[in-house]
Amino acid sequence: MNKITFTKMKADSAFIQAENPEHIYVSKDNVLFYLVESNKGPIQIHNGRGKIIAVLPRHVVHADYVLTVQQVKPDRWMLLHYDEEKETNVICVFSCEGEVMKEFSVGEGIADCQVDDVHQIWITYFDEGIFSGFEMSRSGLVALDIDGNIIFDYGDIVNVHNLPSIDDCYGMNVLGDEIWLYYYAEFPVVQLKNNHLHNWWPDTNLRDYLSGGFAVWDNVLLFEAAEQELMTYSLQTKEFSSAIAVDEQGNRLDFWDCFYKGASIYLRTDEGVYRFTPNEAE
Repeated sequence: MNKITFTKMKADSAFIQAENPEHIYVSKDNVLFYLVESNKGPIQIHNGRGKIIAVLPRHVVHADYVLTVQQVKPDRWMLLHYDEEKETNVICVFSCEGEVMKEFSVGEGIADCQVDDVHQIWITYFDEGIFSGFEMSRSGLVALDIDGNIIFDYGDIVNVHNLPSIDDCYGMNVLGDEIWLYYYAEFPVVQLKNNHLHNWWPDTNLRDYLSGGFAVWDNVLLFEAAEQELMTYSLQTKEFSSAIAVDEQGNRLDFWDCFYKGASIYLRTDEGVYRFTPNEAE
């Protein structure tokens, strides 16, 4: 079995000890940050070294209702959270000081939400969102500007190129100006570039292995296929390769959570966060 060497990231003790993986995020520049709740003020955003870099709007009072937080611009953040009062998921664009600039509903059944290099907000949906009757979610994938305007709808790509429609999106990865998708029905891998179809692979044979996120580079996917077991899949050769994660001393990593951004995969262990990025490993 192959070995993939991961590098331990520097982080403060609060970051390492954070129990809820849903409160830890990675930016489009591969910078980690996490949420800290306080009884004396708004929820804070800390970087991996414990410095406060922004605060959430005061009306967001529970970190458990936050689906994701992403920095859109140096002075603008995007928050996706569940709004109890409106009973729907809402995107809030806010300043580093927590001032709300814009807020709008994005429906139910959200699978993932990421921001690209030109500040477009990409949202994928599960089947419950796609078949909810909510107009925005019907195609399974949309891109919005920071004002909430739809600037891309995957239904247009499906119609023009006769691709399978999305019934349930299993994975998305935003890599620069590229959007990578893996979804049901028919389980294709699709690559969009500059909001246009760039390539797609209809017969991936991934349905028994890939059920969540993935890292991607040079037409190779890397993902967790089973508990603590990684797998690579070549879109060119359709070949699988199993692998284990090891640290820089060659010791196997005992990880309990993983997440992805671009070509990078992150593993959370009791000792800290480890990252593998192909270009850094060469």
